[in-house]
Amino acid sequence: MKKETWKRVARDAAYAYPRLHRQLADMKNPSLTAKLTGMPRGGETSRTVEDLALRQLPKGDQDAHDAVEKALRVMEEMRTGAKRRKLVEMVYFRRTHTLYGAGVALGISEETAGAWSRDFMVSVYAAMGK
Repeated sequence: MKKETWKRVARDAAYAYPRLHRQLADMKNPSLTAKLTGMPRGGETSRTVEDLALRQLPKGDQDAHDAVEKALRVMEEMRTGAKRRKLVEMVYFRRTHTLYGAGVALGISEETAGAWSRDFMVSVYAAMGK
């Protein structure tokens, strides 16, 4: 198996984040319709609220999701956090811009866009504990 570089691991986590975030949100939102199977419940105890709160993605996916969330929180604490978040959204989440294009859209240089992207990727990788 080919050894993955830290950049690929962090980038893959960032690319997967929107999908993982939606999956996690779907898992934690209860169905508003009753289950009508016609079968008796059998007197079992149900802890629906607790079950919903404890739902998680598979370990690797959950780790990637949590690492991106942590990196986003760290980034948002920075003075330039709002612009950095927009850059990450454009380049990694929506994939609508290159680093150069995102830099132009945000009024920053390509070098600054690259530096902000690297900062985010390093933060994601560090949060993954690798």
